Amino acid sequence: MREGMPAEERVQHSGYDALGSGDREGTGGTGGPEPERELFLFGGGFGHFERLSEPFVAASGGASARIGLLFWDAAHIGPYFDRYARVWTGLGATVIPIAPDASGRFNAAALQRLRECTALFIPGGETRKYHEVYVKSDVRAVIEELYRAGKPYGGFSAGAMLVPGICITWGDLVTSESSGDSGHVFVGGSESGCNAPVTLDRGFGFLQGVIVETHFTSRIGFRRLAFALESSGVRLGLGIDDDVCVRISNERWMRVYGRGRCSILGWDPEKAVLQVRPIDPSGEPVDLPSLVKP
Repeated sequence: MREGMPAEERVQHSGYDALGSGDREGTGGTGGPEPERELFLFGGGFGHFERLSEPFVAASGGASARIGLLFWDAAHIGPYFDRYARVWTGLGATVIPIAPDASGRFNAAALQRLRECTALFIPGGETRKYHEVYVKSDVRAVIEELYRAGKPYGGFSAGAMLVPGICITWGDLVTSESSGDSGHVFVGGSESGCNAPVTLDRGFGFLQGVIVETHFTSRIGFRRLAFALESSGVRLGLGIDDDVCVRISNERWMRVYGRGRCSILGWDPEKAVLQVRPIDPSGEPVDLPSLVKP
């Protein structure tokens, strides 16, 4: 890949304390009604998770919120449930653990609990396992139905990466003719250390024309996201740092909160040029489709 790397263009800049009234208005600066659909993409890290969770819990219903916390295996509920539930219950929400049964299926009671939730959240872990359980199964239709009906969707690391139409599900290696006997080059990314080829697959499709990478700076995700864009033909990548939440309203208006940044990668397949634009946290709405022009 030939990478033309123009000087970084800083889109927004402000301090951490951006979680004011603007993030709850959801108007995208247009004065219109509250957005019907909300995505909350957490890049990873729990250093500021409570603060970053405030808009998600508020959009989910505040004290009336019933957040479905979706695990790929019931055995993971005990070790990891409290990481998220402690924060959200402290903000007034009720948290409902949801997982498939031993056969990997969701029984009628689990599906009913899912449908009664006011918001859904897929936490961190192995992206490929969450992908298998929630994207490649029948329960996907229920999740899509709830999101389209206005129930917020939140994702932490793996859960955030499943949102686009095409997603990275696994891997930290890509094939290269110049890498010696191994034939592979390490490209890092959210699954750094798995020592497996990078794999792309169909995601939920809540965002089209975008690929998401999490833990972007801490796990050196730039090369993996760039590879995913080049190999898929998708033009826009979101590289989300730890301790950052990206809120996207109606698949258009994006706000960035936290103590890192969201890096926008724009891939032009005709010119084989990759543009990089960091967005610092300000909470101000940014028109996502306008960030990278063909």
